[in-house]
Amino acid sequence: MRFRELPLSSLEGRNYSHQRLLADRARCEAYRKAILDTVKAGDVVVDLGTGSGLLAFFAVEAGAKKVYAIELGPVIRYAERIAKRNSMDDRIEFIRGVSYDIELPELADVIVGENLGSLGIEENMLPMYQDAAKRFLKPGGKMIPSRLEVSATLVSDTGFHRRYIDPWKSSLYGIYFDTFLHEQLKTLFLAHFDSSRVVSAPQLFLSAKLDAKQTYSEINRKTLRFEIDRDTTLSGFIVYFTAELSEGVSISNGLVGGKNSWDQVYFSIDRVLSLEVGYNVTIHLCTWETRYEFVPSWRITVSDSQGKEIYDYSATRYPLLSLPPDLIGPIVPPAVDSGNRWVAYVLSLLNGNRGKRQLATILSKLDPSLSTDEIEHTLSRAFFFLNTHASIPSMAKPVLPLRDRADFLIQAHFDGTLNCKRIAEIVHFEFPDFLTPEQALERIQYVVTTNVKPTVGV
Repeated sequence: MRFRELPLSSLEGRNYSHQRLLADRARCEAYRKAILDTVKAGDVVVDLGTGSGLLAFFAVEAGAKKVYAIELGPVIRYAERIAKRNSMDDRIEFIRGVSYDIELPELADVIVGENLGSLGIEENMLPMYQDAAKRFLKPGGKMIPSRLEVSATLVSDTGFHRRYIDPWKSSLYGIYFDTFLHEQLKTLFLAHFDSSRVVSAPQLFLSAKLDAKQTYSEINRKTLRFEIDRDTTLSGFIVYFTAELSEGVSISNGLVGGKNSWDQVYFSIDRVLSLEVGYNVTIHLCTWETRYEFVPSWRITVSDSQGKEIYDYSATRYPLLSLPPDLIGPIVPPAVDSGNRWVAYVLSLLNGNRGKRQLATILSKLDPSLSTDEIEHTLSRAFFFLNTHASIPSMAKPVLPLRDRADFLIQAHFDGTLNCKRIAEIVHFEFPDFLTPEQALERIQYVVTTNVKPTVGV
């Protein structure tokens, strides 16, 4: 079996083969049937991420009077030419950009898009669809896909370890490079497994109905438990999706139906384990998804038939430019303007013991040059952010979770002069029982690379 690394770079840097996508007849015919079943004569349609324009063309074929085809990449210029070549340009308006930043002159009857990654959600599928449904869709309008499910299952592939894991455990040219092993294990690989390599029944990680009423959370977290019913081996687990396009029409990169445009995503462990009947495997899977980034984190534990834990491994896949904590220390994070830093600092103080009056006193003592109006403006911004972004009840003396307060304190020190090591020391001093200096460095890395609170800071 051949593996390749899953690209998780920014949207602008992704490079897809539209020829490969167009050649996937199962995918294209499924979308075509769903669109022909859903779009009616005279409908207005929005195509999110039109790419080569195929779904927009299907919408015209179904009778749409107007299609707004949105695409960020330069491929949109080719889509325009294809539309003109096929005499469809009078009913399709191509708009270059990201749907979040676009306003349309009318509401749509149908929103269609193929923004599915191999995990189903890593191409910002959920936040993009939530935003589009709220701003573009008529009441009672329809979405294609209409539902998305993401599942996980345990697999065994000893060949993968021989090729990609074991070489790091031995010396090369007389030199040990096993420092790279953990980084290799944080890599997500793309491959296609059939049922012969599966060692458990699948478990559902996420199920989302994609319509105007959908709720979206940046963090999806679930614990999946698998009971082993036969002696076998374990090398990792895979995650895959199933998308319902319309009633009776769906697409999937799961275990049945053969290989298609999307491989499954393979999460490896550091060694092949022997499992016996009665063993239990637990996967704690968490994904953080924003407009800008997708960060998966996972932990695998194995217990024997007596309940004794015999294996524990965890990893987080940071964006591609991340560095180990001991290397990121000397780096100076990107600077944040002073107004945003003050807002972040106020939020870091919300421990349930301070109201606006106490916070104003703290600010005036820290920086006597701040005017009364500047302090009031800072507090208003902080409380506005709190009321619109934090999942806590409104209160006179609000309290934020300790982790959020630490994140805001980190951003409050992004002044363009302090390096990560110095900021880590400050954060450890303020929260000594929560973060060691090493953990604070890791948290700084997370804040920098994932835009944890982009509204306030980086």
